[in-house]
Amino acid sequence: MDKLPLTPDEVEERARRYQELLARERELHENLIALKISGDRAQVREKLRQHDAMLAEIRKNRMEGMLPIIVELQAYVRAARAARAGREKEGRASR
Repeated sequence: MDKLPLTPDEVEERARRYQELLARERELHENLIALKISGDRAQVREKLRQHDAMLAEIRKNRMEGMLPIIVELQAYVRAARAARAGREKEGRASR
């Protein structure tokens, strides 16, 4: 049988990390919704800076955090399916 690219513990850790990143994204979205961009020019500039920083964090978390996890889990699922199909094929051949 081919070795799977991740152990069950690693799969669980990746899923946990993905959920943490997703929770952070939800928090950032809530902060963006609540952000009031008003006041004098300096206040507006600061609020816009905060807005841009939150959007940048969301993008970074998706590209550098969530996407790599999805790719790893996808490879794991493919390998697990292939291993299962191989076992099923061997089982049918031995009958």
